[in-house]
Amino acid sequence: MSTKREDTFIAGLSMGGYGAFKAALTRPDLYSRAASMSGALDLVALANTLGDSVKIFPYEWENTFGFYEVKGSEHDLMALSRKELSPKPSFYVACGDEDALLQDNLRFVETLQETHDVIYDQHPEGHTWKSWDKALKRVLMWLPL
Repeated sequence: MSTKREDTFIAGLSMGGYGAFKAALTRPDLYSRAASMSGALDLVALANTLGDSVKIFPYEWENTFGFYEVKGSEHDLMALSRKELSPKPSFYVACGDEDALLQDNLRFVETLQETHDVIYDQHPEGHTWKSWDKALKRVLMWLPL
């Protein structure tokens, strides 16, 4: 087992994809690669989509993010991806054509590509285990194992 950065990767699906990318963007000294499958990568857009649902469950949102406004905060992956990082992690984003988070993933990839090495994998399927099983195999092939 190695503790070297170049041997340390993080991945997740759905909200876990958000967590994996947040970890890589806030601790690039630890993670050389991060992968997201159907990730909730644009929380600002997600909060707007959820609208009143966020207001119905304000304590869950506040417990997770500390306050309602995520835009520009340390929880906003869009803002984090624009920061100068050294060293820079590499990213793998997988999302299905039928996934409700597809547009958020596309928007995030476009932003991430401005400053980072990123592979984007769009495939048939939705926000399902069938999709993630296939994507995980491609993620594992991408990792330098």
